[in-house]
Amino acid sequence: MSWSDIWLFLQQGLLSGLVTGSVYALLALAIVAIFKTTDVPNFAQGEMLMMAGYVALMLLLSDVPYAAVIFMTLIAMALVGALFQRVVMERVTGSRGVGVQLVIATLGLAYVLKGLVR
Repeated sequence: MSWSDIWLFLQQGLLSGLVTGSVYALLALAIVAIFKTTDVPNFAQGEMLMMAGYVALMLLLSDVPYAAVIFMTLIAMALVGALFQRVVMERVTGSRGVGVQLVIATLGLAYVLKGLVR
């Protein structure tokens, strides 16, 4: 193995580590931001991101321009979040729901979104 091959593997490993670490940091930042504002950990964040990706993919395959895809995906996911907040979270909170029940509601949303994508 030559030095150029070793240098190439070193660069690839370094960049791969930086990308993976950045993804973990963004996920942790998102979880902390939601938890600090609502006092409920949202375990459906990954599934909401997955759903946004699928919405964007469907729009892109429908020959919608990129700028419109970004705007329409943001609007669609904001509507999904608002609908979940109004329909589920307010009912759980209104029935004197404790933190565990709110966490279970977010886990339920995660399973629903996974089922919709399948």
